[in-house]
Amino acid sequence: MTYACLVLPFPPSLNSIIACMGKRRVKTAAHTQYMIKASRAIKQQPCARFTDPVSVVASFGRPNKRRRDIDNFFKAVGDALQANEVLEDDCLIHKLTLQWVDDVVGVRVEIETLED
Repeated sequence: MTYACLVLPFPPSLNSIIACMGKRRVKTAAHTQYMIKASRAIKQQPCARFTDPVSVVASFGRPNKRRRDIDNFFKAVGDALQANEVLEDDCLIHKLTLQWVDDVVGVRVEIETLED
């Protein structure tokens, strides 16, 4: 089993990273800025490359007391993991756990290969 743990900046919401332009959906400047920040963070942390199905636990630290839907925040994280070749493809995520925690600034992403 292969395991990795990364700490990334708190991501923007799905609502702010994708814009609709007619029938097309495009990534926004917020997405681009997050990808730059996340890439820097990933490059500073040693990490395996995953090419087999994985389980991911994403532990989000709340940036403030505002009410938020946790499921709106993983899209940018998954995109960053794939763009930085931590995951060969984010479709390899077969199990995903999202949680709010008090001991993280940003998001802690724990990845492990699934056992056969």
